[in-house]
Amino acid sequence: MTIESPRRARWATWVAAAAIAGACAGAQAATMSGVYAAGSIRNVFRICMTCNSEFELLFADEDGGLGSTGPAIVDGYEAKGYPQGFGSVYARALVVGPTATPYLGAYAAAKPGIGPWPGYSGDGAYLFSANASARAAQHYTFLGSVAETYRMTFKLNGSAAGYSSSADIANDRLITANGGLALYDADTTDGSELPYGWLMDIEQLSFSAASASNFDDSRTVSITLEPGDSFYAVAWLGATVGVGAAGAADVSHTLSIAFTAGDVTLLQPDLQPQAQPMPEPGTATLALLGLAAMRWSRRPQRTA
Repeated sequence: MTIESPRRARWATWVAAAAIAGACAGAQAATMSGVYAAGSIRNVFRICMTCNSEFELLFADEDGGLGSTGPAIVDGYEAKGYPQGFGSVYARALVVGPTATPYLGAYAAAKPGIGPWPGYSGDGAYLFSANASARAAQHYTFLGSVAETYRMTFKLNGSAAGYSSSADIANDRLITANGGLALYDADTTDGSELPYGWLMDIEQLSFSAASASNFDDSRTVSITLEPGDSFYAVAWLGATVGVGAAGAADVSHTLSIAFTAGDVTLLQPDLQPQAQPMPEPGTATLALLGLAAMRWSRRPQRTA
């Protein structure tokens, strides 16, 4: 394949770090293909604006790794205080369909609460944060005898909103969702490339509750292959509610990918799609989704 200057070069460092983090301990594979999901819930206890804060990691989990087809699933919920504060996370990663493309989901929600802390005489605020992420790397080998150009389109659909019935920009900026897709030349292995090879094309979408409560958007990346070439398609998705914010970022049902150009019968994927039904969030997360839906229905639609 012809190597060109990577588009969106400013994302190169970020994607490299994500790739390294995704290569966690697990089954050994001939390539770096695999799916990975992670989630965490943290709490900051603060009794006054000028007082020292106490920090607590309430939940941290990860699933999947090298060679994993999925589904890699993380599902967590923690609550403290009265009125009750909580944090909730859900992440899912797998490959699906005849072309075994990545399919990712992520959900994060949080709301502050009030309660006691050992060693303090009065109640304070429990300020939660929640972060969920999913990632998948699929390796394709090109079986064609002449050059072929492939285009892959990813779609990100979901919502991000605060729980208040009125707009709160400072709060809503902390409720975010983002996802993207990068294509790498897997045949470049001289040691100077990123972990998956040379970055050939990359696109990303980012949203916050401050810009739009609901979003449905897509981006396209492309790569031209010569006979004998191979490449990685690496997708990532994240949902975050920052410390002290009240709301939810819900992309639990979609970052989906489809080939929109090129003969897919000439591609051989490393990971084969899993045949299990699509997993869904647990009971606590479903309850929070219902709460968020009721809250969001009362808010006026905002556009970017």
